[in-house]
Amino acid sequence: EAVQLIGSGGSKSIQWTDGSKKFKLTFGDSQIHQWFDPQANDTNFLGSFEAPILDDPFAALLRLKGHESEPLRNVVPDESVASSREDIAYLPLYSFRSKQVEEKSGLNAWNAAPKSGDSPRPLNEIYVPIPREFHLQHPDFFTPDINAVLERKKNGERVGDIRFHVKLPNDKIIPCSITQSNFKAFQSGSQTELDESNKRYGQAALGQWLLIDVLGLKERKLVTKDWLNKKGIDSIRLRRVRSDFFELDIAPTHSFETFMAVDTDLSDSD
Repeated sequence: EAVQLIGSGGSKSIQWTDGSKKFKLTFGDSQIHQWFDPQANDTNFLGSFEAPILDDPFAALLRLKGHESEPLRNVVPDESVASSREDIAYLPLYSFRSKQVEEKSGLNAWNAAPKSGDSPRPLNEIYVPIPREFHLQHPDFFTPDINAVLERKKNGERVGDIRFHVKLPNDKIIPCSITQSNFKAFQSGSQTELDESNKRYGQAALGQWLLIDVLGLKERKLVTKDWLNKKGIDSIRLRRVRSDFFELDIAPTHSFETFMAVDTDLSDSD
């Protein structure tokens, strides 16, 4: 029989039948779905069962592995022969101290006071906060013995930012750095490299991907911990390919806290 249109979801989907089965195409993810009807003549109904939804599937997987009290780096599999557990790390998308996304720093750095005049900060300007505890527990992840570098900086020695490149899940490669006091910020940007618009990379390069593409937020809308929880993510995951190149992805809720395996009530840094 001829294909027949049986319904439309406006700009979101379209439904049709080929005379035997019913289908739906969702435009947003370009997926075709097929209906299965236990009452249909060509369907044999064998039985049914309930499938309860876990409140925290990530924690459940860790318990099944028997590693609920161990850092996440000890239970994730190696991703290549060259990878090791020390090549994987997680950073929080929130303040490790307050357990919230601060309104004028971190993912909301664009909302901070203007750097000059009355002009607002650049759209999507962000940084990912790095707690002091991370550097203490993983001093060699971004550079050999970062705590010794911090000590030299504290003693007045001129120390530059730690620079490298990052590959995002969309295959875009951007320049990034560890910067600010105590190397507390992971952010994008470069004084010399130009993006596809022939402009210097800024903090918005990472912000565009994280705020818009991943979190689905509108321009200049504050990120909140509730929104992160709703999305099921509150951390980023970094895989060190070499000393100056990392791969970045999002990570499920509680990933950073599990990775650090510390009593979060003892945290006293951003």
